[in-house]
Amino acid sequence: PPLPAPPALAPPPPPGAGFDLGGLVATYSELAAVKVQLALLEQRDALAASVQAKVEDARAAPARLAAAASDQAQRAAAEAQDQAQRAVAEAKAAPSRAVAGARDAVASAKEEVASRVKGELAAAEAKVQGLTDGAKERLGR
Repeated sequence: PPLPAPPALAPPPPPGAGFDLGGLVATYSELAAVKVQLALLEQRDALAASVQAKVEDARAAPARLAAAASDQAQRAAAEAQDQAQRAVAEAKAAPSRAVAGARDAVASAKEEVASRVKGELAAAEAKVQGLTDGAKERLGR
């Protein structure tokens, strides 16, 4: 509601006029009333500015929430895409890893068989040598 207009100030006494204590008190009273009205106006303006700021903040809230939701959705989509790319890379690498593993297993088996065959061959040669030596002794050579 609009505030009432301040009362009109009495004109100052002409120079050389007598000192009017009542007029001085009335002038200070009027000045005090004007200061109170000014303080009320300033308080009203500050309150109106605060309310306006809150209204603007409330109007901007849906846009802020939408932007936050959009950012969150984009981050989730990017993470899902990264996971999918990692899964594809692992699937592509699986056959190569399987082939390499099989190759290593075959090489290891070859080495084991070769080692076992060499051992058996050496044992067989030793047995043949022992039998040959035994036969030579029996024949007397």
